[in-house]
Amino acid sequence: MLKTILSKSRNLTYIAVIAILVCAISLYLLTTIAAIVTVFNAVTSDGWDVYSIREVAASFLKVVDFFLLSVGLHIIAVGVYKLFVDDSIELPEAMNSRSFVDLKITLVKLATIVLLLDFVEQALSSHDSRELLEFGAAIAIVLAAVSWGARQLAAASAEHRH
Repeated sequence: MLKTILSKSRNLTYIAVIAILVCAISLYLLTTIAAIVTVFNAVTSDGWDVYSIREVAASFLKVVDFFLLSVGLHIIAVGVYKLFVDDSIELPEAMNSRSFVDLKITLVKLATIVLLLDFVEQALSSHDSRELLEFGAAIAIVLAAVSWGARQLAAASAEHRH
């Protein structure tokens, strides 16, 4: 009886897949709207000086950032589905997660991209060099720790496969 319950419990994974997919789709749609509004605001803006263009560039980077997050959530949703529900689904190589660790590494990569884009956005909009240096140093420390953790995960996963 317990074996049957545990076997059927994998269907709970559908909840996670659907929730993550809804988040990804919502973020795709909201980001598309934001992209359209951002382009409209840029084109209809009165200011065409270097500082205005710099702000527009920062806004475009934010849009790219949110699209990358959308794609990442999509990859994670599909990866969870493939790992726990149906591994016969055909996927492009970029969306192919072979293990739970691969999904964690995808999440780490997403966080890394978000932090790097946050730094670039800050660099484009900041006028305070010291504040930018402090922000960059904080991000560098976090990225170093995250990179180390990702390498440890990948090494443990590779060791486990062999």
